[in-house]
Amino acid sequence: MTQRYLNQSDLDTYGHEMLDVSRRAAMDAVAPHLQNLQQQNAAMRARLARESKQNMDRAVEQAVPNFREVDRDDRWHKWLLQRDLLSNEIRQTLLNQAVASGDTPRVISFFRQFERTVGGQSGGTSTRTSPPLGMILHRTKSSASRGRTYTRDEIKRLYDAHRRGAYAGREAEWARQEADIFQAQHDGRFRDYDFVSK
Repeated sequence: MTQRYLNQSDLDTYGHEMLDVSRRAAMDAVAPHLQNLQQQNAAMRARLARESKQNMDRAVEQAVPNFREVDRDDRWHKWLLQRDLLSNEIRQTLLNQAVASGDTPRVISFFRQFERTVGGQSGGTSTRTSPPLGMILHRTKSSASRGRTYTRDEIKRLYDAHRRGAYAGREAEWARQEADIFQAQHDGRFRDYDFVSK
């Protein structure tokens, strides 16, 4: 509950107009300080988010030293587009959620589960250079044919619609849509957008 500094007696004594002028004068005096604090707070949150992401990237790389090799394996990207047996969610969606929440053990478990599934077999690799881990954790790759091209505004509208519940009851449709957005990033099917992040 917000503390109230003015009471009925103040209102009766000074009236609405005087108190309104006082409030505006106080805001005028403190507004620059509040804005400065907000900017410092935003900068600190951004720095903490970067540090958290870097720490997660290092931990994943330490736990899964061959993650770059895994990322060059087409089977990894096909596997991410499949449904998880326990949750019935698309694995890429679950991986994205783990990355977004900074759940490093869960991110690592995706790589390890994939390696257990394929039995550490080599094969299915491409000759492309693997991007930084942060990029790997936010996109998929498959041999699917090229599809729709997206713009920054279209992606924003799709995610806004999803947050507002437009895909309620149509989770599979949303999973396919989101998977295509991430696939589009890998395929270069973006206009005015160079990185997709959640």
